[in-house]
Amino acid sequence: MGQEESYTNNTNNSNINLISSNKHYSNFKINRSLFDFLYVIGRGGFGKVWKVRYKKTHKKYALKEMSKVKIIDRKSEKSIKNEKEFLSILHHPFLVNMMCSFQDFDNLYLVMDLLTGGDLRYHICHKKIFNEEQTKFFVSCVLTGLEYIHKNNIIHRDIKPENVLFSNKRNYSSLKLIDFGLATFSKEDNKSVGTPFYMSPETIEGNSTFQSDVWSVGIIVYQMITGKTPFESEDKDNKILYKKIKTEDYNKEYLNLNVQMKLKILYLKHCKKM
Repeated sequence: MGQEESYTNNTNNSNINLISSNKHYSNFKINRSLFDFLYVIGRGGFGKVWKVRYKKTHKKYALKEMSKVKIIDRKSEKSIKNEKEFLSILHHPFLVNMMCSFQDFDNLYLVMDLLTGGDLRYHICHKKIFNEEQTKFFVSCVLTGLEYIHKNNIIHRDIKPENVLFSNKRNYSSLKLIDFGLATFSKEDNKSVGTPFYMSPETIEGNSTFQSDVWSVGIIVYQMITGKTPFESEDKDNKILYKKIKTEDYNKEYLNLNVQMKLKILYLKHCKKM
């Protein structure tokens, strides 16, 4: 590794907000040597996510290590910059929170909450379906986090089960939203971005709104209750899928009328807040 170059601290704090008390952690540079790298807990296109232990306090974090070469090769500078920028702005119980960031010659690093419960996609695949009470609790976590994001004038644009993580392995642990690589401020130019099965009609047309995020939550609710996504298609270019989404041509046989009404109320209620 090359020489450590710089760090940034969490927003609204002149000192480094690496732990709950920061009085011992001001006026020095953050670098790899301050952490014990325990083991890899995830891998991505740019590098690894480590479980690390901060040597001073022994508190554990998730440390995202991203190769600068891979980021540049994949022309993903904007996405990485977005994630760091928004994580610096946002801090909420139902979001993954960034404690600090730093870099060296080879890599960028984000130090974040350690979430050990796995993502929602994993649990949907293994559990298949959730009961209504479980679904209500989990979705309330997601919507509360979303309301906070939207109050900060930010659209997430990639709400999906893979981007919703359980805090820990307890059955009713809270959920936290992650991955702000596609997020944008609401008044910035929009593009058709996201994961096709969870995109709203307006997102497909390149006009994401706050309501687009709520639409994606509705897709997740459907998936948690039925074990399936409402709009399904095997066409590679997604033309059939997008047509179904735009015309709201989804399979209603898996949902009883009561659940269908609750989904509509959920969408309308949260759209009125925006």
